[in-house]
Amino acid sequence: MGEITVSVVGSKNPNWFDTHQIPKNAAYAIPDEAATRLMTASLDVTDPTAATRVVSDAVDHFGRIDVLVNNAGYGLITAFEEMSPEQIHQQFATNVYGVMNVTRAVLPVMRRQRSGHLFTIASMGGYLGGSRETAYAASKFAVAGFTEPLALELEEFSITATIVGPGYFRTRFSRQVLGDSRTGDAHRGLSRVKCAFRAATETANHAQ
Repeated sequence: MGEITVSVVGSKNPNWFDTHQIPKNAAYAIPDEAATRLMTASLDVTDPTAATRVVSDAVDHFGRIDVLVNNAGYGLITAFEEMSPEQIHQQFATNVYGVMNVTRAVLPVMRRQRSGHLFTIASMGGYLGGSRETAYAASKFAVAGFTEPLALELEEFSITATIVGPGYFRTRFSRQVLGDSRTGDAHRGLSRVKCAFRAATETANHAQ
């Protein structure tokens, strides 16, 4: 989704600052003239200090930040009893605290501007969780629960906060979900869920 956002929105807007946890060298599908207005940087969203640094770099280069798209995240898809506390913590560290870290870093900039728009990518799973999605769904419920009151908090500064809750559509996400199983029953159930998830995303690309 991040690549699609940059390719579509980045080609139509003046400036775009794109971050990835791993440095990215892939070319985006945007016109050459737009590519000169695109900056990229590596960012681990679980690191609040790194988030503040990247926001500062963006402001130094472009002068302001009008839109933030919180898109970092992944899916831990497996039976709950098979999840370690460390796996659950990492799921929330990325999907929830990562959103909070970057949002906290950007808000002072937007507040000074008295303008800005926050887009936070939640999920259909944040409103209706499925089997073997306990940690992932809980993290997306948390993202929605965080963004809704934040929107009210930011109204006086003319800053808008929007939750985007996509359904199934084709990205590499379905090949990046993380999960394993150590028990026979859980493994069989997980295999069915993963097969169903991949089958759904192979053909689904409905309008959001």
